[in-house]
Amino acid sequence: LAPNRVKQFAKLYINTARAAKFSLLITDMGGKVWRRMSFDVSGGSFEKTLNLSELPAGVYQLTATMNQLQTAPLRFVKE
Repeated sequence: LAPNRVKQFAKLYINTARAAKFSLLITDMGGKVWRRMSFDVSGGSFEKTLNLSELPAGVYQLTATMNQLQTAPLRFVKE
């Protein structure tokens, strides 16, 4: 996820060996869910632009699930 300090938009870079359904969950540090997204990715490198302009300033976690496997949370700061 770049940049780590987000003003409006961030880019999520995904590398996968095969096509899959990808789910994202964005929560604040208190556990409140701010956004859920799902999309299909093909094998290889993939880039998704995330519009995070509606999030209030604060610290958030992005967790991804692909083929029922969950990634470690990525933390970012919304300015």
